[in-house]
Formats: sequence, C-alpha cells, structure tokens
Amino acid sequence: MSSNPQMSESISIPTTNDAPSINLSNCKPFPETSSDSEDEESSTIAMDNQGVCEYIHCRKESSTGKLYNSTTITNLVICKTCEQHERKHGTLQQRVRQLKFPSNAVCEYCKEHSSKPNLSQSITTEFQLCDACRKYEKKNGKLVPRNQRGRHRSEKHPSNAVCEYCKEQSCKPYLSQSTTTEFQLCNACKKYETKYGKLVPRNQRRRHKSRAKKAKKKEVCEYIHCRKDSSTGKLYNSKTITNLVICKACEEYERKFGTLKRKFGQRKNRHVSNAVCEYCKQHSCKPNLSPSITTEFQVCDACRQYEAKYGELVPRNQRGKCRRREIKSNQKVCQYIHCQKESSNGKWYKSTTTPKIYIICKACDDYERNFGTLKRPVELQPPKRKY
Repeated sequence: MSSNPQMSESISIPTTNDAPSINLSNCKPFPETSSDSEDEESSTIAMDNQGVCEYIHCRKESSTGKLYNSTTITNLVICKTCEQHERKHGTLQQRVRQLKFPSNAVCEYCKEHSSKPNLSQSITTEFQLCDACRKYEKKNGKLVPRNQRGRHRSEKHPSNAVCEYCKEQSCKPYLSQSTTTEFQLCNACKKYETKYGKLVPRNQRRRHKSRAKKAKKKEVCEYIHCRKDSSTGKLYNSKTITNLVICKACEEYERKFGTLKRKFGQRKNRHVSNAVCEYCKQHSCKPNLSPSITTEFQVCDACRQYEAKYGELVPRNQRGKCRRREIKSNQKVCQYIHCQKESSNGKWYKSTTTPKIYIICKACDDYERNFGTLKRPVELQPPKRKY
C-alpha cells in the first residue's frame, strides 16, 4: 500500500477472499494533532458544579458559573476571570494588584479579607480587626456590622446621651448643665436656652417664634423726638425718664448710651430758632439774622447767601426761574469794556459782580458764573479799541 493518501487512480488490493476494489481518489488526509492542543483542551475543561475560585487572592464566584483548571498551577481550579488573565499574561501573580484584598488576613469581626497584610487589635473588643473596621472604630468609638454602617451614619442622634428635659437623644455624646433649671440638656435645648433665656417644649418652639413675627399690633413711642411705631410691635418702660413708654429703637439707644437725648436730635428740626427773616418771613436755620447789602432788611441765612451770589433779593418762589438773570434790553453790544460784542443767543444778562453798571452778553455771563468775576488775566484781555 502506498504511503501517499491522495491517489488519482483506483488500486486493487488482492486478498485471499477476493474482496472488492477500493476507490481512494476522494479520500482526505487526517488532521494533524499535537500534545499542546490536548493540554489546552484539558486546561479549559468546565466543571458543572458552581463554586468559589480556589486562587488564594481571588476567592470569588465565577461570572459564568463554571470553574476551570489552571495551566500554571497544578491541582488548582479557578474562575472565568482568573482563567482569562492566566491565558493572556501566562501567570496569575500579576492579578494580585487588581484585587481589593491582596492579603489572606481575615478580620475576626466582619469575616472579610483585610486590605493590608496585618490585622490590628480592637480598642472596644477582643477581636483582631481589618483596616476598614479599625478606621470605623477609631472614628465612631464602636463597631457596627458592615451592612449597618450606612444606616448608622444617617441616624440623627448617634450618641446615647438622653436630655433630661425633652427626653430625646443628644446629637453630641455629652450633656450640658442648664442655667435656669437643674436639668442636663442636649445640644438643641442648650442653644435655645442661651438664645431666649428660657426653656420651652420642642413642639412649642416654632409657634413661639412665629408669634413674635406676627405681632400686628403697632404701638407708638411716647418719646417727643421719636413718635414712631415700634419695629417689634412692643413698647418698653424707659429707665431714665419715669412714666415714659418707648419703642425698641429708643430702648436699645438708652441701654447703649444711658440716655435718650441724642446729639443729632436737634438736626431733625429745620428751624430750631425763633429768628424770622424780614424779607421772606420764614424762620432762619441759624439763631442770628444778617443785615442785607442792597436793602435795609435783616435777612436769614438763605437770603443772605442768595444776595451774596446774585447781587439782589428775589422772593423764594421765583429764585429757581431767575438763575440766568435774563433782562430785556434794546442794546446791541455788551457793556463790558473788554468785550463790546453782540450776544450769541440774542439775550442779555445782568452782571452779579457789578450789577449797577453792566448788562452783559451770554459769553460774559457764562464766564462770570464759572469764575466769579469778569476780569480776565492780562494775557487773555482783548486789546482796547480805538474810536
């Protein structure tokens, strides 16, 4: 028989029993097999029973529910994740960095692997604790199972200290001595007592605040320089003046300075003197009157200032209209000796510095209002005209 399996012609094999001839033209060679493929098939044999990975740094259930034989460590059954890592990197040792618990140290309290290779001695119990339990015990002062630690953080009163007044747990591990009673108070009651100076049951505290805000009754202060409504709706007895009821603002001022007499109290009244101006017939803001320059009247401070600025006296109701001091005149040229020009707007004004002599144009009036005089510096004076 020929060693070549592919043959183009049929070969008749003589036998003793004269067997029929075999046609080998359509025969195909057998697939080549190696020992490597056999090892790979044996390494990825899946086990039907579900279990935990036997690799010491994993110890988790397989994601597919099947376990596989390790190719690098004999007699070791691993999960799907470890099998993929071993097939990719050729080892299982590098997988230690990717796991949460690289050590074999198991906490005696929570029965879970520690993130560090060593355990720590508990302060409140006799257990050897992992790093997570040790940190929790150090922060909260006690140990709680891991599934209850989230609830423990959300509790309103983590301490066991019970207030003697409201019979509720305090948010702090200690109680404070009351200043008005003999009770040991929680933090909430202590703050309320410090702010309001008394203790009220918790269910009445909000009502107590709202009543103070809803004070609709308005009382008027009896102090002669105030006569206003109290901001709190309450009146208080004065300590410096007998039989006098004052508002909240006056009570605070009296408590701070020891008196109700304000230094600026007289400034509120515009006319504190009895001096009456002989021209405008109104009270002066100063106790004394001044003699007028253009008239024979004794004038108040407002009229004196107006007369000094404009050179004449005008009734108070007309002073706003006469600011420009426009006058009617038929002249064509400004009377100021250094100007003698026509007015730019066709209007004429009376000079305030020399009112008896000059009727000036708009340009001279603007200059006089800005600088208080008509005299220019020597270099700005125009040359005299020759007639």
